[in-house]
Amino acid sequence: MRTAAATPEDIEELALNMRAMDRWEMRHVARVSGRGHISILGDLMQTYRQGPLTALHHDDGVLGIVGVVPMPDMPGAGAIFFLGTDLADRHTLPMDRALRRWLAAELASGRWPGGFGNVIPSELRYRRIWLEKLGFDFPVAEVQQLHDSLEIFWMAGRRDVGPNDATAARA
Repeated sequence: MRTAAATPEDIEELALNMRAMDRWEMRHVARVSGRGHISILGDLMQTYRQGPLTALHHDDGVLGIVGVVPMPDMPGAGAIFFLGTDLADRHTLPMDRALRRWLAAELASGRWPGGFGNVIPSELRYRRIWLEKLGFDFPVAEVQQLHDSLEIFWMAGRRDVGPNDATAARA
């Protein structure tokens, strides 16, 4: 298992081989949040242009792509995502280890002092368990403000940012 900066070719491979559950989840979240129709490849390429994405590679091909994009209404916070191919389900242990290393590095970078998270459909109980094992929390107060079928998951950012960081003044 190796990680590397995602390329347009990695994104195309992901879009062509994405797990059915990940496709369903993207469409479900878009529908219930009022976003409407999405173009999986188009949205991934737009995200690619917003910030660095990381591809998880196995000898068999791309397992998935992980990244965090800024949340415009929450300075210092980001929306994290991981989208996998069918290979992700076949290589869960090395994938989980790679994602834990990636999460630790992302938190240590200080880029997200407000933390990062996203939403998942409530009925994906196994996905919630997996996210909890990776270190995400499910804050109850925020969940109550969402559409009934969505839950927020969140990982707190580092609070030891330097005094020159613009977000430190708000902390």
